[in-house]
Amino acid sequence: MKKYLLSGCLALFLAASLSGCGTAHIKPQGLSDSQYRLGLRAIETTDKYLGADLSKDLADSQLKHIEKSFEQFHKSNKKTVTAVDSQIERLGDCLSTEKVSDKTVTKVRNQLAETLNQNPVNLK
Repeated sequence: MKKYLLSGCLALFLAASLSGCGTAHIKPQGLSDSQYRLGLRAIETTDKYLGADLSKDLADSQLKHIEKSFEQFHKSNKKTVTAVDSQIERLGDCLSTEKVSDKTVTKVRNQLAETLNQNPVNLK
């Protein structure tokens, strides 16, 4: 009987300890669902640009649209909202310059990804 009880407790402990795995991509506090999705779209657009699936002009246009959509939400003084807003704006600014380096774009993209609890990409 003790064997079954010990096995059950061990299984319960193992299940409880593993239940927290895989939860790295959690929406940060202070962002609405819509703001979070817009931030993820900015990362996706940047990734497509870095992967040569989008031209610089098209990526810039999409980021400007995302930025404009983000600004329609109620502005709060929350640190996360301000950080995401400024990082999306910086991505758009990077792509609207005459000469842009992928290293700079990747760096700003990774800062946004970190704010949104997403994975960074490697700098080339």
